[in-house]
Amino acid sequence: MAQAIVDYLNQKTFTPNDLSDLVHWLGGRKDLDVTDLYRHVVNVALYIKDFDYREVQPLLPRLPADDLVNIANDCLGLGISNPASLLYQEAARSRPDDVLLRNQIANTEFLCGRYNEARKHWTLVAHQRELVRNKYSGLDNRIRFLGDTWLMAIGHVATLGTFIQAMRMGLYGDIRPVLVYQRRKPPAGMEIIRLLSQFIEVHEIDGDAIEYKWRMISGGAHYDYERAVEVVIGYTEDFWYAPDLDGSISWYGPAGAAIDAAARAQGLAPVLSYSEDETRRRRILLERLYGLPRDAWFVGLHVREPGFHGNWHTAMPGTRNADIDSYEEAVDAVIQAGGYVVRLGDPSMKPFRPRPEVIDYATSDMRRPDLDVFLCAAARFVVGTNSGYSLVPSLFGVRCLLTNWSPIGTPNWITHDKLVPKRIWDREAGRYLSIEEMYRSFTGWSQFQRDFDGTQYEVHDNDPAEITAAVIEMLREVHPEAAAALKPSGKRLSPAQQKLNAFQTASSFTSIVEGNGGYVGSMLSSSFAATHPELLARMSVAPTAVANDLVTERPKKAEAAQIDRHRRTLADMAVAADSAAISLEPSADNVSLDQAIARPKELGLAPPVGMPVAALVTTDGEARAAEPGNHGETLAPPDAAKSEKAV
Repeated sequence: MAQAIVDYLNQKTFTPNDLSDLVHWLGGRKDLDVTDLYRHVVNVALYIKDFDYREVQPLLPRLPADDLVNIANDCLGLGISNPASLLYQEAARSRPDDVLLRNQIANTEFLCGRYNEARKHWTLVAHQRELVRNKYSGLDNRIRFLGDTWLMAIGHVATLGTFIQAMRMGLYGDIRPVLVYQRRKPPAGMEIIRLLSQFIEVHEIDGDAIEYKWRMISGGAHYDYERAVEVVIGYTEDFWYAPDLDGSISWYGPAGAAIDAAARAQGLAPVLSYSEDETRRRRILLERLYGLPRDAWFVGLHVREPGFHGNWHTAMPGTRNADIDSYEEAVDAVIQAGGYVVRLGDPSMKPFRPRPEVIDYATSDMRRPDLDVFLCAAARFVVGTNSGYSLVPSLFGVRCLLTNWSPIGTPNWITHDKLVPKRIWDREAGRYLSIEEMYRSFTGWSQFQRDFDGTQYEVHDNDPAEITAAVIEMLREVHPEAAAALKPSGKRLSPAQQKLNAFQTASSFTSIVEGNGGYVGSMLSSSFAATHPELLARMSVAPTAVANDLVTERPKKAEAAQIDRHRRTLADMAVAADSAAISLEPSADNVSLDQAIARPKELGLAPPVGMPVAALVTTDGEARAAEPGNHGETLAPPDAAKSEKAV
């Protein structure tokens, strides 16, 4: 019978209704225990358009944890996060002490937009690691290995600045942070790591990292791999979460904002700086290589494009990118004020229009990793977007203007930066959403285009005038003498009026964010708020749920569209799965599902009582009407989902 079911699935003539009935029928069988069959059914079901992935849940306990993790990894690799979370959590039932699996669940919940759920899992990860540290004696308990998650991208490396500030404030206690990386695979941001070596032990190694770390923490004790893995994991700190000021665990956004605000309140200096001699030598180098006068002031410009993270963007198209051409007017304003502009980034970016005062460093063939960092440190300020690179300036106390920011619910946590978010257009209402409306719907929390596809909501980039106004606003704050040279487009505001506007914007924005469960990181641009006063409008009804525990509402077809982009690839992978007991290739004779299920008589099996065999097959060929899908609905009851409908 198992082979007959596989043959039927391989014909790909079934409807989502057929598959749903098959899954429910198999879920009720107690006398059919064929792991390969269940693995194949789950693999097929997760990538079928218009099929609700949650229906496979009754089959999951019959699969080994390793199979569940492997299927979940495939889902996550193709940008399908909700089914991955379901599978990881089922695997954790049989592996409750697996710290890495628990950490993966937290990461996946985060990708699904369930930030509070992610926080709960990371709290458990921190607790499990503490238990490991209490379990063993004779180790160097001060050591904390900084895991590979800190080295995934330059933004992760830059976040070590927040970690250092937290250490300065005693949030980690008396620890000895150690960063280990492989010589053959140096991480991005090596210049930052070099500068941070005054706070962190940096070890470049060849060979096995687990054994190296074990030797370090144990003082050379006998090496047992299983024990060493447990110990190293227990003594590791990850990028994803950090202690809050009250000692609880939070994900990096709100934790970072609290740490940054406290560090500024305590008057702590920026984490990094270049000496006068280093600065002089690098400015001379920039002058000789690019023609940037050594005594000129300049603004850095980094506009995120999909090229650098091409594979990620293909799997999970996002809303964080922008078009460099829309910054032309703002660049002209900087030039008119007497400054230069250095375009930052990587060679995959499209070239920027050349001018004597504009240096397209990103596409230059003379880029250097140390200059990638130094340019952020030497800029008067940096105009950025939602990318990890926008965190680098803060290491040196340099402010960043974060334009085209999406999503607004997860801002950078550097509290002296400014924010110009993308706005959300509601086609049905014929207007833009307010910030509070964004916070109360998925539109303020999702960075993935898949969540907007098939809805009435559109993500709109900042226009050139909005960007230019914010750049001039920032110039007035960091270089008022230069800003004075610009001719105002409207009434010129006095410094006192500018400060008042900024205060009023900050007060209103903070009230909205905190009143809807968000965290206050980078502050909303007052010029942007003045241009769009409707953004700060308040709603008369109180929120029904904490915003960052949002259940993302989106039509089922939006989720289906994401799955449809990848289902053929994964269906082929599933069909090619290795199996000794079942051939996943079609047999010579084609069978229908009712014929397949009729074969239990030959095997001495029977369908469960109360379920006629014919009920497994629909005759109208129509798929069951799908309920509204949502990006964060895996564990949410229907009432909770309804309460979070987008405004």
